[in-house]
Amino acid sequence: MSTCVFPILIAGARCYRAKIRLLLVLICPLAFGTEQELGERLFFDKKLSIDGTPLPRNAPTLLNVADRAALFHDGGESNLDTRAITPLLNKREMANPNPATLITRLSYDYQSAFAAIKLELSIENIALALAAYERTLTAKDTAYDRWHNNQQPLSPSATIGFGLFNRHGCAECHRTSNAQFTGDLFHNTGVPTNNDLGRFAVTKDPALTDTGSAPPHCAISN
Repeated sequence: MSTCVFPILIAGARCYRAKIRLLLVLICPLAFGTEQELGERLFFDKKLSIDGTPLPRNAPTLLNVADRAALFHDGGESNLDTRAITPLLNKREMANPNPATLITRLSYDYQSAFAAIKLELSIENIALALAAYERTLTAKDTAYDRWHNNQQPLSPSATIGFGLFNRHGCAECHRTSNAQFTGDLFHNTGVPTNNDLGRFAVTKDPALTDTGSAPPHCAISN
């Protein structure tokens, strides 16, 4: 843990916890002392990216990403611990030309932070820290979870919607055997690709966990 001193003026106010943590990140370079906390700081740091140009493909949700067998819409990665390396170096995404350039840019802010948790500042360990944070991004107490685990019934409107979901073929891709509504499979859905071939005209069924709070929908932002 850092020895950096910052007065916490709103101690005990849980609703301000995230804001306090962000302020600590900005002011105290060594404020957090675990891989997960360092990953959170990296996750929100724009210095990881050279180019901030929006991409045509909507990013898949990271909720429950630790449970995913196939990562990215095209299933190009399967290991969460190394997944971040691809976008960090992809010239159409975060556009770092090579790992050395990224490490040089982050060295001032992160060298001692990584050393504090006994890790070398490297692209592999950046990916590990990001993965540690992303494993905390979970949504496993939804109304469907509680119904699926026999804890409480669905509301009448949700029950009707679930029936429609099954009758009209939605569950063929978005499997209802788990509360995340995906089988991590790939299907040719016939949706226009806008010149994005992805898995060569085949797309993965995205998870529908907490989908109301994560628009736009579908891989191409329909």
